Amino acid sequence: MKKTILFCCLFIFSIRALKSEEQQHPLFFSLGSHCEIADMFGHYGLRHAAGPLDWVLTLDYDRFLLLLENDFEGFVDEQFLIQYPDTHVINSLYNIDFRHDWPDLDFEKHLPEVQSRLGRRINRILDLKHHEGKVYFIRGAFDTNINPHLPTITKECTKITPQDAENIRNVLCRKYPNLDFVLVIFNYKEESVDEFRFLSGIIEFKVSKLNRIEKEKSYKKAIESLISITSGE
Repeated sequence: MKKTILFCCLFIFSIRALKSEEQQHPLFFSLGSHCEIADMFGHYGLRHAAGPLDWVLTLDYDRFLLLLENDFEGFVDEQFLIQYPDTHVINSLYNIDFRHDWPDLDFEKHLPEVQSRLGRRINRILDLKHHEGKVYFIRGAFDTNINPHLPTITKECTKITPQDAENIRNVLCRKYPNLDFVLVIFNYKEESVDEFRFLSGIIEFKVSKLNRIEKEKSYKKAIESLISITSGE
């Protein structure tokens, strides 16, 4: 009897400790639009778990919102996937470019593993609705200097306007009604974007795309500012 009581006490203590740790350490999840976001946050030790949008291009803003609204349904559904000659795969439903998931042109061979891996990542981000701690969702504009001829590129992908950010936040609010989250936006200094004034639950940072060195410096400064914000909460 005493052993049972002790076990129950230890179990309850462990659950409370896990919840306390969960509440103390915020999570950071990339919402795209490209790989640079996950790469930079991983470089500074803030990417503790992989998400479904870490290594894909979601340059079509309207389709990206549709993807969030649909809870990623059809994200890796074979009927929407088209392989291009240089091994990357396009999702025609959401206009998403998978640049890193197929190592060669054997689409059928790698499909089950890709679906399994990305399925786990989808579940991970959807399960955030039960998370009791703070979450930062990060979405970045795309630098067309990287490649202006990508098949899924759109004219809207170079900047994220305040209205765009509000639309993303509103979808997230519907999907995660009880989640304590902040939407972090990365725009480029060289693009003309209206000021983000008095937008609840949204933080904007501007980084440079002048060259790689300046870009990394400005990302470093922005991420350090974000860390400072999270530490003060």
